[in-house]
Amino acid sequence: MKALVIKLLLLGLPFAAVFFYCEHSLSKVPNSHTKKLAYLNRHDGEIELVVMGSSQLYDGIDPTCFTLKAFNLANVSQTIYYDTQLLNKFLPQMKSLKVAILGLSYFSFETDLLDSPEEFRCFFYRRFYGIPFPEPNHKPTLDPRNFSLVALYRSLHLTYKQSSSDLAPFQTPLGWNRLPGSSAVIDDTTGRETVVRHHKAMRNRHVASNLAYLEGTLNELKARQILTVIVTPPVHFTYSDHIDRLRYQFFLNIVKDICVRNGIVHLDYFFDERFTRDDFYDNDHLNMKGARKFSALLNDDINRLYPAVATGPSSPARPK
Repeated sequence: MKALVIKLLLLGLPFAAVFFYCEHSLSKVPNSHTKKLAYLNRHDGEIELVVMGSSQLYDGIDPTCFTLKAFNLANVSQTIYYDTQLLNKFLPQMKSLKVAILGLSYFSFETDLLDSPEEFRCFFYRRFYGIPFPEPNHKPTLDPRNFSLVALYRSLHLTYKQSSSDLAPFQTPLGWNRLPGSSAVIDDTTGRETVVRHHKAMRNRHVASNLAYLEGTLNELKARQILTVIVTPPVHFTYSDHIDRLRYQFFLNIVKDICVRNGIVHLDYFFDERFTRDDFYDNDHLNMKGARKFSALLNDDINRLYPAVATGPSSPARPK
């Protein structure tokens, strides 16, 4: 029996060696989270404006276009839960923070990353930021994605070559995902398909928990005298033409109530006709040109509403 065990161990050694080599190699591969963390670890105390939200904000806001020293902490499929958890984690170190931009879109209140086709992304937040899964949802502690990068990166369906290089090649040091040109066809068909995909992930049961997460963080921002601005980014009309208007009005009603109770503003660019086909990467994401255009407009609007923000160290005044 002892001889058999030894033989099995010897047979398993090459596989174990390959596995640990892959784990070590993957630990050196940069991704959007490790890049953001690298900047935050060095410069978190210098950030004056932070951007939160999903990929629409991740792709759509260039921090260099702002008067204040800005950083983009949005990410792909990032939900309200992870926006608030990231803010709660880094706020104590952001000693210079004056403005928090909270990106909210059509689907934001009705989505939960753990209850979506991209639930694997929750493991990235747990591994790289130490953020737990949303309650009351949880994942078994024995899930290999909790411990293994090989298992985690398999969720992305990457080839070996892809997983051995930079996984966020377009991300700038300030956290913006700079998308060149256009990805593919932007038309009525692709717009409808995108809306259908979003609808499949939207569930009304998530509204209450998302509101609770948001309210807690808004109270913390208010206590720290940090100006909060809710921003809804622009989409191409091939996307907005297919949304459920009742759902969109439901979204607007929630945002209006939040703004009234907390004394903040909602800057809504969802149907903004200043953005044309040339500004979009796909139906609901801006490309590099559109992102710089949007960022400049947003910066101007914030400076117009809160003229003291960019110049004074004191608490921001209410908008005029």
